[in-house]
Amino acid sequence: MSKKQAETIRTMKYRYNGPKNGIGYSFSPVRYEDAEPANNRIFIYEEDFSDMLPYIQQKYPLADIRTGEIYAAFDPCWGNPLPKAVWEQVVQELDALSLEDPGQLAFIHSFTAWVREVLVQADEIVVYGNL
Repeated sequence: MSKKQAETIRTMKYRYNGPKNGIGYSFSPVRYEDAEPANNRIFIYEEDFSDMLPYIQQKYPLADIRTGEIYAAFDPCWGNPLPKAVWEQVVQELDALSLEDPGQLAFIHSFTAWVREVLVQADEIVVYGNL
């Protein structure tokens, strides 16, 4: 695999129609033994993630399992490591949503499917905001 292929981040879009380098979040699965993000990373624009973000924000404060560092709140400007157990709760809550917009529900379910897929091998998913 070339270095360019390894650095590719897939973008999931629902309603965002702005510039390619807009504000949003990248999601990087991490295995503790590797300590490096896996290649299966995604990016979601802030506008498209705004309905899902509160389900993550309500899980704070969180302690980093590896370092013990306490994160008081989700930081839209930096990395936010969330362990597998927390993601499993978030996925369960998102999958239980009942929305009138079938397109929005399909988008959320495609995100939760991605999370479930990467958690098979990842110990956490770090959310990096670029605000």
